[in-house]
Amino acid sequence: MLILHSRSLKEDVVVEGELRCSVCGKTYLLKNGLPNFIVKPCLRLSNKIQKFFYNIYAPLYDSLERRLAESLGFSEEELRMEVVSRMDIEEGNTVLEVCIGTGGNIPYYRKYTRGLIV
Repeated sequence: MLILHSRSLKEDVVVEGELRCSVCGKTYLLKNGLPNFIVKPCLRLSNKIQKFFYNIYAPLYDSLERRLAESLGFSEEELRMEVVSRMDIEEGNTVLEVCIGTGGNIPYYRKYTRGLIV
């Protein structure tokens, strides 16, 4: 079980902190609201290459995806609203999004819950 130790909150969203395993004691840092579950000894060269290209692409991702959605005839905002509205999130629920990318869904979760978003 992971236990949250927050250092900084912004509008009930953990911005800085750590998740600590209650069994093994392993700690995973949270930075800018995102947990880092990377275990460095497990990284191979292919992982390092992927990370390099992701770090180049990530700052461009949101604007490129928005343009792609518009070219296909819908807005990214409408898509995110539709996806999150179907999740049956209730006030006070905690949301853990895995493979969060740039975190673009977080503001949409906040419309449904005041609970913790990780």
